[in-house]
Amino acid sequence: MSNRGEERFQDREPRWIEVGVVGKAHGLQGEVYVWPYEDGDSILQATKVRLRRGSATIIKDLERVRRIPKALLVKLQGVDDREAARRLTGFTVYVDRGEFPELEEGEFYYADLIGGTVVGPEKEPLGVIEGIEWHGADFIYFDWQGHGRVALPMIDELVERVTSSPPQVVLKTLEIEGFILEE
Repeated sequence: MSNRGEERFQDREPRWIEVGVVGKAHGLQGEVYVWPYEDGDSILQATKVRLRRGSATIIKDLERVRRIPKALLVKLQGVDDREAARRLTGFTVYVDRGEFPELEEGEFYYADLIGGTVVGPEKEPLGVIEGIEWHGADFIYFDWQGHGRVALPMIDELVERVTSSPPQVVLKTLEIEGFILEE
């Protein structure tokens, strides 16, 4: 592995972003299937991953990652046999945001929107983005001041534009009452 990843870790705390889940063991040498939430590029370029299941958290160096149809085969340092790999099934996989691939101009990662603002069509602030989940469509979560917590799908009918600098989601309409969560 190159020292590129080491340079990116210097003098900062990792910001771990959830990128997939560990499936079953593969073969006898400790590889596992990883089902990435998106294309898996963030795992392909990472040097370390954080694995989490319940209260258990493990940080492991990546030995190798290879793409297969619909998944990745991942070999983690210190996971050298099928039984050790099997014990990782069900762990959520996180990658440090600093190791994500560089983006083209105008592109962004949803993870960079967390902490950003949701604004209405007249640029009035509605709330701060607290989280993002993927359920076929991508949903952002924010507390709409005075109305309640909102799970808003990121669809063209509702979203005018998204910017990463500053992180902001601009809505086309305020007709989003149907997306307020029951609390």
